[in-house]
Amino acid sequence: MIDMSVPTVKVLLFGYLKERCGLAELSISAQDTDGLRENLEARLPILQGLNYLMAVNQIQVQGNEVLQDGDEVALMPPFAGG
Repeated sequence: MIDMSVPTVKVLLFGYLKERCGLAELSISAQDTDGLRENLEARLPILQGLNYLMAVNQIQVQGNEVLQDGDEVALMPPFAGG
């Protein structure tokens, strides 16, 4: 049985994350970004130990953010430069 109270989000992967995982996007369920990171690293163990940024609906997040059904989450390599 599917728990409808847990939001499903679309996750987009960019840069070396896309290359290492071998996919550009997936759908996954999580209540918040901490739970999402945990679920992603369980589903894609290659993400464990990699450094990446997370943006929800094109806004970079730091810390734990609550997710809503249908949110778009981007996983991106850290930015450098100026």
